[in-house]
Amino acid sequence: MLGHAEAMRTLNNRRFFVAVLQRLAEYERTVRRLSKEVARWDLKRKEPWAGIEPEVQAELARRHPGEYAFVRRSLDPYGEEFGSRTLDPTWRNNHQRWSELRRQVMAALADGTWQTAVLPKQRADSDVKDDVDRATRNAELRRKVRAGLLTPKQAKRKREQDNRRRRAL
Repeated sequence: MLGHAEAMRTLNNRRFFVAVLQRLAEYERTVRRLSKEVARWDLKRKEPWAGIEPEVQAELARRHPGEYAFVRRSLDPYGEEFGSRTLDPTWRNNHQRWSELRRQVMAALADGTWQTAVLPKQRADSDVKDDVDRATRNAELRRKVRAGLLTPKQAKRKREQDNRRRRAL
């Protein structure tokens, strides 16, 4: 049997522990609520722009089909996949190479030599072949997902495993 002072100390320690747990739960709820609000705000902020980019690209392609095709062709080797509209982040973040390509494309468009311009290769032929291989593999995974042979999650996992394996080589 505990004495009165020891019982009060134990009771106070337990109250303190429960109060800490309660504050921790409140903190987690607040962080979750704020995260949801930030995500909702960020989504609302991006909404007006989400539909504009494809419209602008379509309008450019309609007004200036040759020049648009030239720019797309110039960027094709540098996508996440060959011909992808999203540039490879490792390449995109190399400001010197990106600036040089942008300067060449803009100069060809400005002086009218875009029809005959030959852009220097910024990537080795093996890198371009790897991009084509990656695009082929990704297309095969998409086909399997559409056919119901794989779930999107399984396809993503296979793609990540393949990327890890290729980086290790």
